[in-house]
Amino acid sequence: MMTEAMVNEANRVFANTTGFHILLVDDSRTFQKFFSAPLKALGHVVSTAASGPEALALFCPATADVVIADYEMPDMNGLQLLDAIHAKSSVTPVIVLTGHEDITLAVRVMRTGAIDFLTKSHASQELPGALQRAAAFVQQQRELKREVFARREAELSLENFNENLSKDVCARTSEMMEKEARIHAVIQSAVDGIVTIDPSGRIESFNPAAEKMFGHTSEEAIGSNINTLMPSPYKDDHDSHLARYMSTGEKSIIGSIREVSGRRKDGTVFSQELSVVEVKNGNTRLFTGIVRDITERKEAEKFALQTREARISQEQAERTNTAKSEFLANMSHEIRTLMTAILGFADELRVSLKQQEQLEAIDIIKKNGGYLATAARLFHVPRGKEARAKQHIAYGDLRRQVSVRQDAGAVLADTEVSPRPTVLQAAGGP
Repeated sequence: MMTEAMVNEANRVFANTTGFHILLVDDSRTFQKFFSAPLKALGHVVSTAASGPEALALFCPATADVVIADYEMPDMNGLQLLDAIHAKSSVTPVIVLTGHEDITLAVRVMRTGAIDFLTKSHASQELPGALQRAAAFVQQQRELKREVFARREAELSLENFNENLSKDVCARTSEMMEKEARIHAVIQSAVDGIVTIDPSGRIESFNPAAEKMFGHTSEEAIGSNINTLMPSPYKDDHDSHLARYMSTGEKSIIGSIREVSGRRKDGTVFSQELSVVEVKNGNTRLFTGIVRDITERKEAEKFALQTREARISQEQAERTNTAKSEFLANMSHEIRTLMTAILGFADELRVSLKQQEQLEAIDIIKKNGGYLATAARLFHVPRGKEARAKQHIAYGDLRRQVSVRQDAGAVLADTEVSPRPTVLQAAGGP
């Protein structure tokens, strides 16, 4: 039977464990009432049952923190109730009470899983400790549940984080792969040669345009030194330039565009435009060269220069010919004007002369004057390209015509001759 001392001790033990749900199982209503009243006063929830089946009907693992059961009950003893409760919840502490001291039974009950086995005759001394152990066990189970829950929450959070991270990694990987694929497609389809080397000068990438330009396949080029694409002296100096830049940062061609010479697989050297940029990714350093074959452009520039020089020479020749033609035209005009007057005066003078010797002299004057006038007309070059083309006469033709033409008044068939002026006209008269 519960004593007041037992109740007070139970109140002390459970004073720091407010809020427990205790299932009290005993076929004695007096025991139930006497023990449950002080527990309820301390804020505990106490449910009572008079038999094992009734207790199982009330038991709920989520709400029953401690079970105190009498061993000797009708229909189901305390050991059977203990097995049935542990079948539903293996962590609920069960204290078994009995009215007889039986060591064998105590061992059996404890092995079955009871947290304690007490005799009612010693309950006043032993029950407080058993309740304290039960309270500690309940508190431990609660902390364990919270820890398990927290761990489960952490695991779920970690799973969600891993899942989100996996999705993010997949998305970023896919994005990077798409970006890399686009960059690769651009590089592969570029019309300019694109070559990537490491700090030692070893080729790491070689696009199709570079293959076509240099005659090497990418398999042949990748892994070889970049100086295999250079003629001397570039080939001999490149490694030292690169090493100096890596050690001092002194740039030679990096970051600029220059015209250099390249060497094809067959040994031919060609002009190329080269720009080099440095790419840094963490501790990795790469150098990317963009190469353009400018052979056709250089040939076009050379042809344009030759054309310009030829045009300048032609213009100079035309200016020289024009000056010469103007000089000959002026000279021809002056000579013809003078000879016209001389021949006119010779005609007038011949009329007044009678002696044969004088007449022969006049004839010689007219003859030689006619030759000179004819020569002056032949040297006359009309202005204009068409006229120059029509009246062009070689020096050999001039000499031949002068030698065969004996008539001083004769002219070339395609040259118009003005009527011979009179003496008065030659002298400036009407």
